[in-house]
Amino acid sequence: MEQVAIAGTASHAASATLAVNNRRRRVTVLVLGIIVLSLGDLAITLKFLEARWMIEANPIAAYVIESTQSAWVLVAFKCVTVGICAALLLRLRRHAAGEMAAWFGMAVLVAVLAMWHSYSSCFDGMEDVLLVHADAGEGMLGLP
Repeated sequence: MEQVAIAGTASHAASATLAVNNRRRRVTVLVLGIIVLSLGDLAITLKFLEARWMIEANPIAAYVIESTQSAWVLVAFKCVTVGICAALLLRLRRHAAGEMAAWFGMAVLVAVLAMWHSYSSCFDGMEDVLLVHADAGEGMLGLP
């Protein structure tokens, strides 16, 4: 009877380790997806700002844009914030809460990109948006 209990405990420990390893793998993949989708969001945001087809809805990013008129500062801001979030998610990847947060972050970015798709379908000439550049006499993002 004692051998059965020991075998059951070893089996339980092995399955718990496998579950944690699977969670770590899922969270790592989700974090990579979050980084890729965040970079896509940044690229689309920059192009729409340059084309003057939008204003930034994020009040912190809007302040960065208005105060610096620099795409590089906006890129740095986005990279730092995404980097901090990715590091926190990777730090918590062994815990269920870390996985839930990673799934939530991915869901938010998928929703953001779906909104970008919906928003961009309202414009004619979307194929030209990548060719639009800011006027030389204005800020780098084409803002007055």
